[in-house]
Amino acid sequence: MKTRGESEGCLVFVYGTLQSGQANEAVAASYVQKKWRGRINGRLYHLADRGYPAVLLEEEGVVWGECLQLKNPEKALQVLDALEEYFGEDDTRNEYDRRRCLVCSDDGQEWEAYVYVWPEKKALPRKTIVLPEGRWPAKI
Repeated sequence: MKTRGESEGCLVFVYGTLQSGQANEAVAASYVQKKWRGRINGRLYHLADRGYPAVLLEEEGVVWGECLQLKNPEKALQVLDALEEYFGEDDTRNEYDRRRCLVCSDDGQEWEAYVYVWPEKKALPRKTIVLPEGRWPAKI
């Protein structure tokens, strides 16, 4: 297993509005040194009432997205935390939790990156659609 460490900068896996060509790509753009395609294990959902996706790591499936190598990680994570409404570990106000996760690339490399996931203890909204192909946006 090849692991990319913190010495290469902070790694964040994105699967929704922060991906290339999506609504919030510009939020992270000034912090991105490099990006590449990857996947994580988990189940992807579309939150229909909100217009964006969520991942549950505890469920079986594959989620496709991009891994961003960030420069100025402290500032970059502050910006991303604000967008994702992450206030800190186990904070009940969190829209998403920030977790470390194993990311795999198409060429077999593996590395750890942060990913914003739906909190385990929080129920998904009522109008939620499973995306079995693990890609967002999806034709629903």
